[in-house]
Amino acid sequence: MVIDNASRWNVDALRPALTVALRELVRSEPGAESWDLMLRGAQTLRLGELEPDVIELLHQGNHDPVACLQALSEMGSQDPFIFYDWAQASVPASQARTVAATALARISTDKAFELALELWPYLERTTQREVLAALITQRAGAERTLAALGRGDLPSEALSERVLDRMEQHLGEQAALDSLRTNLSQRQAPVLTFGGGEADFVWTHVALTRDAEGSLCLYLQGELDQTSTHATPADFEELDVARTTPGAGTQGNVAGFRLWSGARTAQQISEGMSMQMDADAHPTLSAALPTRQTLSTMGAFGALVSDGPPTQSAEEARDQNEAFARVRGLAQTAGDPAQGRDLFAQHCLGCHKVAGEGTDIGPVLDGAGAKGIEGLLRSIVTPNAGVESGYRTLVVETLDGELLEGFLAGEDAKSILLRRKDRADLKLPRSEIVSMRFDSLSLMPESLLDTLEPEQITDLFSYLIGL
Repeated sequence: MVIDNASRWNVDALRPALTVALRELVRSEPGAESWDLMLRGAQTLRLGELEPDVIELLHQGNHDPVACLQALSEMGSQDPFIFYDWAQASVPASQARTVAATALARISTDKAFELALELWPYLERTTQREVLAALITQRAGAERTLAALGRGDLPSEALSERVLDRMEQHLGEQAALDSLRTNLSQRQAPVLTFGGGEADFVWTHVALTRDAEGSLCLYLQGELDQTSTHATPADFEELDVARTTPGAGTQGNVAGFRLWSGARTAQQISEGMSMQMDADAHPTLSAALPTRQTLSTMGAFGALVSDGPPTQSAEEARDQNEAFARVRGLAQTAGDPAQGRDLFAQHCLGCHKVAGEGTDIGPVLDGAGAKGIEGLLRSIVTPNAGVESGYRTLVVETLDGELLEGFLAGEDAKSILLRRKDRADLKLPRSEIVSMRFDSLSLMPESLLDTLEPEQITDLFSYLIGL
């Protein structure tokens, strides 16, 4: 009861007694149930005195190593060699390897950073992203990371706008960061800016087509959303982009306004929605705004932003479409839903719920099969293409200089509750928070399927389509 209510009660005075009680429980009644309770208590209540007990359980091999590693990390273990050794010894792409490597990166010491760099070349791309995010949660880590980039110990290809933003938030403006950002300048997107009204928004791709018979189709995020029930053959003239019926007008940015001379097909919309397009290169594309060249003529109505929607070159779009085609073929093949359910439990229940089981970080997936193969593909393969406003990443800066990321699970006048993947919920007093903001990117990793075998992907989609 105390463990379950730790986020709501002040349990500081109970920690010594709870430590003794959990240690005695494991001694007198060894077994999975006692071990689970000890790990849950140690993790949730951060009972550092139980670290030797958890390490012993980890080395004995009688219990889930992932649970032990997560508990050690949440308890604040400062022994980098435990996590380094487990990351080295774990199977590539396994959860144990990711948890151990990320826990190592959270330790803000020179030795832990040195070991993380030594481990880096052997980590999978998805794990590298999590390790890099963990390295820069504190100012000291951001300083070490910047120095490592300068020495070439970390490849600049590992950087993203999100990482540079976090580092600048810690370190302020620096010439070295400016140089790194210059190398990423191609990621910046020209946008049209509209300041009417007040609204919270996320990047959304909207397409409206009208065929020769006058039928209208509305697409959201590359998926058909609505079709008109009657024809609309009349001409549209003298339209004002971003004008709305309410007097305040549109509030937000438009990263791409394209006008085509013919109706686009559903496949063309889906495959081209993130592609960089030049009107000169597409005979049926009558206009494409804005461009870097046209921004200078738009005054206050144009800007360059670093958090624009994901965009692709024609080559990148081709590669993604080929990846979609590969996964689509696997998803359309008959698989084993029971095996898919097991894979879902392993890879997805850490963030999602189905039939009341799982975690409230991402959307509840009951009924997700109604999205169809194409909708599931886009949500899984390109999660950042469309992030629902209620499930964006919350970035919190604390008084001690730490940057925390997660999902805002609750709040009141005195505190917020941050829910994080594979970690215990964290209750943060507002008095310890310097700033909070929402990130434009999804908490869901983009390369979720990279670690799965082809038959596993088939099994997973066989389960998902039946939800």
